Parts: sequence; structure tokens; C-alpha cells
Amino acid sequence: MERGTILRWTKSEGEQLSEGDLLAEIETDKATMGFETPEEGYLAKIIVPAGTKDVQIGQVTTTRCCFSLTLLFDHS
Repeated sequence: MERGTILRWTKSEGEQLSEGDLLAEIETDKATMGFETPEEGYLAKIIVPAGTKDVQIGQVTTTRCCFSLTLLFDHS
């Protein structure tokens, strides 16, 4: 598999992510599969919108903010 289509994002920008959460559904020429979040954090930005075809494997599709960075700016 070298390319795929992002069918849908299951999380929204700003939403908290836990390790193993389903983040997106991706369709390839052979199957439809889920993409799980590898680490916890927050979904900062979706760069490639749902419905985008021929997304190269390894292409940046989202940005994530880790809990450690979030806590760094907690001034309470």
C-alpha cells in the first residue's frame, strides 16, 4: 500500500486523544482500515481533509499536541 483515501476523521480538531483511539478510516485499493492514535494528546489540526484521494503513505495528515506540552503552559 503506497496511497489511500481518507474516508472520514473520527475525531475533531481540539479533541482529546487516547492511545489506541480510532482516528480515521482509510481506504486503499485492497481494503478499508482504521488508523489508531499511537499516543495520547490533543488533535491540533487536520491538514488533509476527509475525502482526499491518493494520500501518500507517510504524508503528514494531522498535527498533535502532547499532554506534556499542554501541561507546560498550565499557569493555574
